[in-house]
Amino acid sequence: MPETHSPEPWKMTGDFAVFDAQGQPVIANSRAQPNLVRHKSLANRRRIVAAVNACHGIPTEVLEAGSVRELVKELVKACQKARQPLADTIEAYGREPGGDAEEALALIDVVLAKIKSQQG
Repeated sequence: MPETHSPEPWKMTGDFAVFDAQGQPVIANSRAQPNLVRHKSLANRRRIVAAVNACHGIPTEVLEAGSVRELVKELVKACQKARQPLADTIEAYGREPGGDAEEALALIDVVLAKIKSQQG
């Protein structure tokens, strides 16, 4: 039988642990790890919960293979490649506020900005 992880969504409660959707503990009491600085423990727990919930539905093997990271890189390349010709076309034929081309360009800019802001 394949190994399965605890069901999403996961959540943090107080200072104790991380729990799965069924209320079962996923991460042991952080006090059991006295060498882990409190703020580091909290940051780690928050990151674990955020990552697990963001990856809901993505097979663990895909995550382990680094496929998501590669997909994001390819998305950035595709957006960058599409952006300039689209901007040139809008410039050449005039702006049509609310038009499909303007909307597509704005969406590309939002995607690129979000990815850039998350990369630091």
